[in-house]
Amino acid sequence: MKEIDFKSFMKRLSPDNLLPVYYFYGKEEFFIDKAIEGIRSLSGADDFPEFNIDIFYGSEAKAKDVISQAKTLPVMAKKRFILVKEAEGIPKNDLSIYTEYLKSPSPTTVLIFKGNSINYRLSFFKILGEMKALISFRALRDDELISFVVSLAKKDGKTISPLAAKNFLDIIGRDLMEISQELKKVILFVGEKEIITEKDIRELIFDKGGDLNQFANAIISGDLKKSINILDHLYQIKPATPLFLFKIAELNRNIIEASEMLNRGMSENKVIEFLNLWGKKGKYILQKAKEIPLSSLKKSFNDIGKIDMAVKSSSIPEQKWLEEWIFEFFLN
Repeated sequence: MKEIDFKSFMKRLSPDNLLPVYYFYGKEEFFIDKAIEGIRSLSGADDFPEFNIDIFYGSEAKAKDVISQAKTLPVMAKKRFILVKEAEGIPKNDLSIYTEYLKSPSPTTVLIFKGNSINYRLSFFKILGEMKALISFRALRDDELISFVVSLAKKDGKTISPLAAKNFLDIIGRDLMEISQELKKVILFVGEKEIITEKDIRELIFDKGGDLNQFANAIISGDLKKSINILDHLYQIKPATPLFLFKIAELNRNIIEASEMLNRGMSENKVIEFLNLWGKKGKYILQKAKEIPLSSLKKSFNDIGKIDMAVKSSSIPEQKWLEEWIFEFFLN
């Protein structure tokens, strides 16, 4: 299915043209959540949320229960609002029940499915496609990302130059949710100042170890461009090779341990509990443990020790050693 522009989608939305069903999917979760918030607001269900709003999870909820709620009339509101999260987990049997509902959906309910992907060979998705209810937002181009950061800052009464926004993106990356969260920290950090400078961004993120975490994540996740960008930014502040290596080694070790535990048949929840890694970091560790071969992780870990010795025993600049190691890591 063709991806669409978020701004265009939101401009077309109004209380009178809401579809009875939507299926949002794809990588731009920030836009998906904003679109869902917009639809929820337009539905009027927030006036009496306890009667008109229901949230379900695809792998847990029974389709008949969701549809029963969808067919229930709203209470003192124009429409009911129902959200089914993690829709990719809906069992096939339930998907057929939802498919029947799509043939005659309730006009007084907005039923939204939020998933990671679609399978257009299935009737469920074919019907949604015919309804123009399959929505995936396209990724922003580099210039649009800069404008996105500038506009987010403006909403909070702050000004950030395109150059400072670009430097911010070099460090944070392209994930819109993370961009939004990290920019909020920068805005709190500058306080009453109206203008956010490149220096503000570097000081906040570096002082809290954010750059180092971002650097380690970029290395392990295979993002060469981001790794080099962050390295350059940090060395403009001060050399910190031991800290770089410590962060990389710590993250690498966690992923190796998780990989070995998963290979021994330990459940993901047990791995998280054993390593005491919760929330976003825990999910990241598990994801990388499943994606990256154990041999590659162990080689990277051994190379970290070698570069530490090389930096201590050589007159070659620290940054050059790190850059050479990064390129070798990605080439291998």
